[in-house]
Amino acid sequence: MPLLLVTGYPSCGKSTIVQRIREYFANEGKDVVIICDDDFSTFSRDDYNNATKEKEQRSFLRSSLQKCLNQNTVVICDALNYIKGYRYELFLIAKLCKTTYAVLYCHATEETCRWLNEAKQEQMRYKDETISELIARYEKPEPRNRWDSPLFEIKVGKSERSLDEGHPDDMGIDLEHPSPRFVELPSSEIFKWLIEVCSPE
Repeated sequence: MPLLLVTGYPSCGKSTIVQRIREYFANEGKDVVIICDDDFSTFSRDDYNNATKEKEQRSFLRSSLQKCLNQNTVVICDALNYIKGYRYELFLIAKLCKTTYAVLYCHATEETCRWLNEAKQEQMRYKDETISELIARYEKPEPRNRWDSPLFEIKVGKSERSLDEGHPDDMGIDLEHPSPRFVELPSSEIFKWLIEVCSPE
């Protein structure tokens, strides 16, 4: 029943990162259910330009998540989750279900998000203006908030290699952060917190 809430700018690589975390948990013998926007049959990324449709979408995610938390699985909520009040609601649901909870913040620049957005299939892309508007509305998670804690943060960039693959000559250079496929993930720390119920370092 543990809940991992993933948050970040639109097209910052959340879904790729979530799949990598899912693989880690599966290798540890844990079943994982991913709740995401695309589970809603009528969902369109343009819904984020319509307050009513966006509210319906959040309601769908909340309802789906609550149903899954009653099962013996790890639940990952893969969505923008950009409103602190909404994250608070999901935190309360986890608390009501008496399960562990953590937040993973995927931090990327607007430039990186646009680059990743262009790499998506056309029907999966956000419009440029939607990306800008959502970034302007984004409420960054803060570790001092109960509903944003424990908070794990990763920095996503455009480099198609991990930082460990850098060359000695790169030491004096401000390297680009790795892309979602290569960024180092705190998977073991998240696993320990959610499953073994111990505080992150």
